[in-house]
Amino acid sequence: MPEAQLQSTSQRLYAANGTAIPLLGEATTTLKIDRKEFRVNFLVTDAVQEVILGIPFLTQNRCH
Repeated sequence: MPEAQLQSTSQRLYAANGTAIPLLGEATTTLKIDRKEFRVNFLVTDAVQEVILGIPFLTQNRCH
């Protein structure tokens, strides 16, 4: 996300096994899926390589 400004965050993120995932901060950027664009807040870490969409985003956008 080179165009996104990294901001500090007070959010906490945990793996499925309960281990804390260290965060670098959070950023807001545009996510494009198919022909739709979404403004999304992302938590940023160097411990996870792929994008993980949270339950609130999936529910709000009726994803299957």
